[in-house]
Amino acid sequence: MAGEEQSFFLHLLKDPAGLVGQISTMEELLGEEEEEIGRVAMALSNAARVRVLKALLSGEKTTAALMVQTKLAGGQLYHHLKELSLAQFIGQRGRLYHITPRGKQALLSIAALSRVLRSFAAEHSNLR
Repeated sequence: MAGEEQSFFLHLLKDPAGLVGQISTMEELLGEEEEEIGRVAMALSNAARVRVLKALLSGEKTTAALMVQTKLAGGQLYHHLKELSLAQFIGQRGRLYHITPRGKQALLSIAALSRVLRSFAAEHSNLR
């Protein structure tokens, strides 16, 4: 991993939105955000949606290009595009789809979280 990417991920894992210094309890962190947490988790809970977001990281794409890159058929792809759009993770300009800053942050955050959890599980495998 390049130095710049590694630095980004370390920052992301330490305090992705500059919130940790502002939060004193777990209850304060979780607040009453169940609906928002649920919406974000639902949008990212499908591997096909993650593939769409990853495909859009390299730039805007048409549905035809997304079908080829993600190996999703038309109806499936449109369903996932709709869900990602509702979560405000992607946008559309004419026939081109793009990842939004919110979508990029969500994708990178969930990827970092996945790595942290995988590492935690490996380090604490004796606790199962």
